[in-house]
Amino acid sequence: MADLVVFVGLVGVVGAAGITLGMLVARRLGEWDERRAAAVETAPAPGPGAAGGIDPREDGGDTVD
Repeated sequence: MADLVVFVGLVGVVGAAGITLGMLVARRLGEWDERRAAAVETAPAPGPGAAGGIDPREDGGDTVD
């Protein structure tokens, strides 16, 4: 029975730590996403050239060939 209490306690501690870290990361990701969205809105339209018909916002951005 004591083993079960220790196990439940450890699960609770790990769960609480996960929730706390998730809340901290979510705040930073929200700020990053807002900056990224603002940068995409102000990005110039693709011009003529080899990649003229590719919109990185639609096609996923840079790729490694």
